[in-house]
Amino acid sequence: MYYLIGLKNPGKEFEQTPHNIGGEMMELFWSDNHGFFQNRREEQKRKREIAKGMLAEQELHAIFSASFMNTSGTCVSDIDPEDHKNLIVLYDDIDLPFGEVKVSFNRGDGGHNGIKDITKVLGTKEFIRIRIGVSPTDWFGNPRKPKGRDAVSNYLTKRKLPKKYAMQYGDIYRTVEDIIIEILKNGRQAAMNRFN
Repeated sequence: MYYLIGLKNPGKEFEQTPHNIGGEMMELFWSDNHGFFQNRREEQKRKREIAKGMLAEQELHAIFSASFMNTSGTCVSDIDPEDHKNLIVLYDDIDLPFGEVKVSFNRGDGGHNGIKDITKVLGTKEFIRIRIGVSPTDWFGNPRKPKGRDAVSNYLTKRKLPKKYAMQYGDIYRTVEDIIIEILKNGRQAAMNRFN
């Protein structure tokens, strides 16, 4: 059994901000694949919506966060410890150039509050991450991470994505979907070998 969640902050003011790209990719995944799932339903206790289904011959629970980023662990707190290794988390990575997507497992939080909270709640780092680069880039595609903590926070949560980045959503999503399907079919190591 696998679990899939995209991290985001709730509310209109956070839509199309870099920090919400994980949650927005999750919604695109749902739009493309909802026919494989039973009805999506709200679970207020865990601040989420959830839909259960079968995809690529695997049972998959799709989790839609209604929690703020720094309390993301609430959404996955009921996952059995035996299944922690099969949790797939989609989220933004300010250290990767915009649009670059990497797969990782059992690594640190990189300063990301959502990952930090999930690690704390689950008591382990052993879960799958699909990291989606959101750093602005220079002419050559190299990341130009904003300087200073306030600058990073403002970029991630207070500004809508510039049009040149928002236009890449389709390509990013296709990569994210391919990675999810590869994990379900052949496991996380195969996905890391193919996409990293």
